[in-house]
Amino acid sequence: MLKSLAILVFLLAILQALNPAPRRATTSARNGGSNDKSSSQGNQNTASPTSPLVNPKIKAVPADPHGHDVAAETTNTEHSVKITSVPPIAITDIHKPWWEYFLDWGQWVFAGVLAYVGWQQVRLLRRQEKILFGARKEIHTQARHMSRQADLMSSNNEVALVSANAAKDSAKAANDQIKMMKEKERARIQVTPLDFDAVDPTEPNKIMIEFVNIGPTNAFDVRVEAGAKVTVDGLKPEQGEYTDLAVPTLLKPEKAESSWVVWDFPRRWRDEVVDDRAKIIFEVVGQIKYRDVFDTTHIEDFFYRMNVYGIEDMPHNSVKLKLMRKWHPFDLHPGEWKF
Repeated sequence: MLKSLAILVFLLAILQALNPAPRRATTSARNGGSNDKSSSQGNQNTASPTSPLVNPKIKAVPADPHGHDVAAETTNTEHSVKITSVPPIAITDIHKPWWEYFLDWGQWVFAGVLAYVGWQQVRLLRRQEKILFGARKEIHTQARHMSRQADLMSSNNEVALVSANAAKDSAKAANDQIKMMKEKERARIQVTPLDFDAVDPTEPNKIMIEFVNIGPTNAFDVRVEAGAKVTVDGLKPEQGEYTDLAVPTLLKPEKAESSWVVWDFPRRWRDEVVDDRAKIIFEVVGQIKYRDVFDTTHIEDFFYRMNVYGIEDMPHNSVKLKLMRKWHPFDLHPGEWKF
């Protein structure tokens, strides 16, 4: 809106510059003067006679008979002149059209409008400047607050990270202590095959296995599976059945329970093994499963082996084993046992 008003004022200024200022009508003045003169002449018949313009007391200066100008000699002489009346002056009102008044006052109106527009623009600019200054100040204040908050958040994050690490370390230490306590207090079953040095080829033989809870608490839901195998160097192995053993489901601390696995020493081996240095291997393989007082289930495998370097006959059809190494744990390789 201000831009349109400025364009309108500019066009008015151009129009004022193209139209010259109106001249006063001299003819009317002259006519008026002649009319005043005629009217004054008409009134001379009735008016009183006017006084002469020259003072009669002033005498005429005689001429010099030799042709010299006598007036030059009297130049410095002071004379007084009396004006008895002023010629009448007629004042008439000249009627002008409205557009001449508009052109006469247009430049003042233009100047006033231009000044008003400039004043409004200055006010608007000042208001915008105050608004921008306030916004800039508020932005700087917010920036300082945000920077302070960022620093506080950074420090809080560092403190939280340190606290989290400390809490993690504390939790880990607590878990380690709990785990150590559970490991110390839980049930733990030890499996041990019992040694023997004689077999009866005429009937199935038993390998006794002892189970002892060496932990301070009870073992619940105990279950054992096991099997036995005998291998003679140069002969086909004899493997017993892999089956469940008769073990109590509750094993109390320091109380031993035993069971057995069955294996067979064929009679033909007694006739075929004539070398008293024949290598014979006895193996017991099994798995025990139980639950401790912390309701954790444990599954443990056990593998034991006994080495014999020969046999010898004994009375009553018994065979004496020459033990080279008693029961000892060994690593079971895949494919060595087939159940």
